[in-house]
Amino acid sequence: MDVPSPVTGTVWQHACSVGQEVVLGSEIVMLECMKMELSVCAPCSGRVTWLKPMGEPVQEGEKIATIEEEGR
Repeated sequence: MDVPSPVTGTVWQHACSVGQEVVLGSEIVMLECMKMELSVCAPCSGRVTWLKPMGEPVQEGEKIATIEEEGR
């Protein structure tokens, strides 16, 4: 499942790493938008298979992470 950015901004921090198991609602990425920090949470449980690099700009709706859902 692709995780889209809810806002235009910059990937500030990763709260998890590629290969890590996450649960629904756990924080996966912190974005910076107009000097404010925004937490992006996992929309499903599974294993993180891709993260947009820290410091990279993102547009609203752009993929910032991919999670391989449990049982798939």
